[in-house]
Amino acid sequence: MKKELPRLIISFLIWIFLSFLFIGLSFYDFTSLEEGTSFIPGNRFFDSIVIIIIYPMLLVLIFIFIIPFIALAFVKLHKLFKFNKYSYAILKREEEKLSNSTILFRSLIASLFTFSVASILYSLIKDHSIIVATSDVKTAYIYVLVLCLILYPFILLVLTPIWLMQDSSVMASRKKFKQGRRQLPDIEGVYSIYQKFINGYIGISTVISIILLLSEELAGHPGSALIIIFAPLLMLLLLTFPVSLYDFLVKKPNKRLIQMLSKKGILIVNTVGEI
Repeated sequence: MKKELPRLIISFLIWIFLSFLFIGLSFYDFTSLEEGTSFIPGNRFFDSIVIIIIYPMLLVLIFIFIIPFIALAFVKLHKLFKFNKYSYAILKREEEKLSNSTILFRSLIASLFTFSVASILYSLIKDHSIIVATSDVKTAYIYVLVLCLILYPFILLVLTPIWLMQDSSVMASRKKFKQGRRQLPDIEGVYSIYQKFINGYIGISTVISIILLLSEELAGHPGSALIIIFAPLLMLLLLTFPVSLYDFLVKKPNKRLIQMLSKKGILIVNTVGEI
């Protein structure tokens, strides 16, 4: 645990800094700081405190208790996808903390997922009267950044159960396999089907989102187009703290998921061959 504390503290400081940076870009335009809009009754400082600290931290802490149940639902959904042709087991292995590269990779997946969903949501609501009324001082990237701040806890709610299944080593193996046939053993991590789908979606949607937002910004506000390109990178740095926090607190959700799966008759095995 001592080794994870420096990483957690550093990522927390980055999270605080970038959250305030996002708020600064989101609630103030560069031409007139007095024309900023308060999204919550009160003032812009209260907006910042709620969106930066209270809202995401409250949701993340609540989600820590929820993700084992969502992961269990994903296992059941996997059975439906595979037409109940697979048997399930938990591969026993030593507990270990995530490496820095894994933290960054998961943060990258979460950042691109958040950015693409925020961009799609912006495209759906950009003609709404609230946005049209302030379009003279707000550009596309501002709304996308605000949406990123609002959405990323919910994106983590989708991703963390998938990571939990991976970290818990929940495996699936095709039931009817006979040695000697022209057939290979089909063994996979239950998380993989969801991870592949999300990775495929991210790969396509992120490129499309950046192209569409860039074309809109270059047409009206060419000076802010660069922020669109760097927005996913900023989200990557921002999300290293929630992902590091998940890794820091994952032991209890992991244990809870294994207990729930054991009650469902899913056994703990020492080797893949026992599945």
